[in-house]
Amino acid sequence: MTIHKGSNRICRIQGNPLEGWPKYGITRLVTKRRAFTLIEIMLVVGILAILMAIAVPNFYAAAEQGRQKSCIANMTKLEWAKEQYAMANNIPTGGPVAMANLVPTYIQGATPPVCPSGGTYNLNTIGTATTCTIGGTYPHILTGY
Repeated sequence: MTIHKGSNRICRIQGNPLEGWPKYGITRLVTKRRAFTLIEIMLVVGILAILMAIAVPNFYAAAEQGRQKSCIANMTKLEWAKEQYAMANNIPTGGPVAMANLVPTYIQGATPPVCPSGGTYNLNTIGTATTCTIGGTYPHILTGY
């Protein structure tokens, strides 16, 4: 049924308005949804797996580099504390020093710094750089002392 402009007459359409369309009609065309195929889903999962294989090791490397920098900062604090202890107590280069001598007078806090990667600090003697037991790809080495 159509309404012509300018009139109140309703005209009937002759014949089938869906003539020429497939037999299931226009409503079937509009409401039919196509699902993802198994191949498409597997392709997306494969691409995500490749991206994860690339990204995850980089996240671990970045985290380990952060722990390395934190450890080196701790060793620098220990080295400064050793130098202050040596100057305050007139200890010559090569003299022994223990962690108990540095905490809490020369290092703030009740406990000494701890390596974030689980290593242990070796204070060594006065004039010798503090070392950490962590090695590997990102060794914790204090340079410049």
